[in-house]
Amino acid sequence: MNQRPKPGAMEVVARDQTSLETGLNTAVETVRRHAMRERRNGIMVTQHSFTHYTVAISREVPYGQTREQRAWDSETHTGT
Repeated sequence: MNQRPKPGAMEVVARDQTSLETGLNTAVETVRRHAMRERRNGIMVTQHSFTHYTVAISREVPYGQTREQRAWDSETHTGT
């Protein structure tokens, strides 16, 4: 698993399901703490591939909520 921290955002790249789940849970908790300090925006979890996600504070998500989106087509395995 690889996590690259950014202010209010984290990137999670994992090699297996266990490390992916652990990485995503850790990233959501870390970003949630940042969002709670700001009290303005929620959290968006974006799937880029089977093993690559970003977790970030987003103006598109109301404070106190976490939403998910897919930035690729899982049928063709291509990103958008």
